[in-house]
Amino acid sequence: MDLLQFHVWEDAWAQDERWQRAMDDLRREGLVEGVGISVNRWEPENGIETLRTGFVDAVQVIYNIFDQAPEDDLFPVCQELKIGVIARVPFDEGTLTGTLTKETRWPAEDWRNGYFNPANLSASVDRAEALRPPSFPRG
Repeated sequence: MDLLQFHVWEDAWAQDERWQRAMDDLRREGLVEGVGISVNRWEPENGIETLRTGFVDAVQVIYNIFDQAPEDDLFPVCQELKIGVIARVPFDEGTLTGTLTKETRWPAEDWRNGYFNPANLSASVDRAEALRPPSFPRG
């Protein structure tokens, strides 16, 4: 496996030797080449302590034109430690595809209904529209 990634990581686990030993064993056995963590949307710095353990090769974090908070604290540490970054939700859950409108609807069971509640959908479409060049047609 090229990269084994822990999803929705908590820095409270950074010094837990159980995961560290398990990752060492998997690497030594040649089963895993790299280890990564994925951090929560509102806490891009919640992983910095873990990155400093030396056990992590990559971090996945929400990063797009609307959410650039990782630039403040996380990215400098990644650069310092030469840790790879995987941009999560680069199109802001679809907002930046140019296909959403304020009237966009999904089937009742679709997860986007929870994320794009009416207020969030409207604000997201407004932000995306503000980025559209005047001569660029709506797709």
